Amino acid sequence: MFEIPKIFEEIKMKDYAPEFGELKLKVWVNPPQKLLGEINDLAKNFSAEEVGQAAELIGKLWGETPEKVTELVEHASETDPRLFQWMIVRTFKVIQEHRQIVKKNWKQEYMS
Repeated sequence: MFEIPKIFEEIKMKDYAPEFGELKLKVWVNPPQKLLGEINDLAKNFSAEEVGQAAELIGKLWGETPEKVTELVEHASETDPRLFQWMIVRTFKVIQEHRQIVKKNWKQEYMS
């Protein structure tokens, strides 16, 4: 059997603000459905007590520790409150785009 490699896409932070220059956020775009389900369930019933769990799950998508994610959230909330929200939205957008491309390619290959 073979191991399915993690596929990453980069989000250019300058798309948020040009001042970020060439800084990029690396996002794991083919995570297991179980991980996405956990994130979805957490988002539906989110409470302050679950910040650590949320940071852990998002950290998995970004290849960062929960501590780094929490640090980013805290820093952004003080300096640029929309930044973290933008990063989350873009993260799930690139995951969705990857899945749509894979689905389209599969349909073209096997359904035509």
